[in-house]
Amino acid sequence: MRAADGFVAVLAASGVLGLGTACDADFDSFDFEDGAAAAAGSGAGGSTTGGAPGSGGTGGSAGTSGATGAAGSGGLAGAGTGGSAGMGPCGALDGDQQCGSCDNDCTQLGAVGLVCAGRVCGCDSNVQCGTVTGTCSRGVCSCAGSSCNPGEVCERMGVDTVCTCGGRAPCGAGETCCESPSGCIDLESDDSNCGACGRECPSSTSCSGGACS
Repeated sequence: MRAADGFVAVLAASGVLGLGTACDADFDSFDFEDGAAAAAGSGAGGSTTGGAPGSGGTGGSAGTSGATGAAGSGGLAGAGTGGSAGMGPCGALDGDQQCGSCDNDCTQLGAVGLVCAGRVCGCDSNVQCGTVTGTCSRGVCSCAGSSCNPGEVCERMGVDTVCTCGGRAPCGAGETCCESPSGCIDLESDDSNCGACGRECPSSTSCSGGACS
């Protein structure tokens, strides 16, 4: 017997060689199918797409606008509401030569002049209205029975006696005859002649109802 054969015989007698045969059997029974191997070796790939962005919050509604502030009192002097004319840079504005403003001179209207009454020029006697047919009633002249506007006087135009403003045509409805600025003006809505001839409203205000606001 060769020495190698004797060594094998010893291993077989001790059972070691049988253990190797059992391992071979187990190894042969292990499942090496391709699909199983691939499944065991591959992991699920992570998603490359990020999460959807969150929706932005809804903006708050606009606040309510504040109420417009009242206009401040104008620096120019004028008649107080419901009262007599105020003080201006030229003094009291209720004189015949400074009626409602410094330059409005009632004495220059008509043949003999008018007087200041309630911030506008008017009459206080028939003679101020001119002509023999002119009459004065409540500060306003009447010519041949036709009532004039404040500041107007009577003049002969041909064969007729008519109301005139500074020797010109009569004023329209709602207008006042001013000496300065000369002409017919609506004192209820004119920003430069508000409530009186020559009384100008301060900037950023306007004339309404004969008052600056």
